[in-house]
Amino acid sequence: YEEEEHLRVGEAVARIGASLFVACGRRMRIAAEEAREMGADLVVEEDDPLASIMHVRDFIAPDDVIVIKGSRSMGMERVVAALRAQPEARPTDDRARNEGGDV
Repeated sequence: YEEEEHLRVGEAVARIGASLFVACGRRMRIAAEEAREMGADLVVEEDDPLASIMHVRDFIAPDDVIVIKGSRSMGMERVVAALRAQPEARPTDDRARNEGGDV
């Protein structure tokens, strides 16, 4: 049953056209593989949910919607807390990145 549900997660990620899918933990590897097979653009796998924070921060832009889902045992609330504390969204284009001088 668990494997089937993780396959469904991977299918859903690909079907909705998610721009980024960060799969945390060994059980989510099935979802990540399925998402890739079904054509998902960017799939990242991390064993530690806290390692996923850098991937999200490197990718997000202002006004993006982020869905964080995981079992209670993974402690995904730590990821939510870290992103809320310091979202550090990247600029949306090169002009915004270079405002105020060269970087």
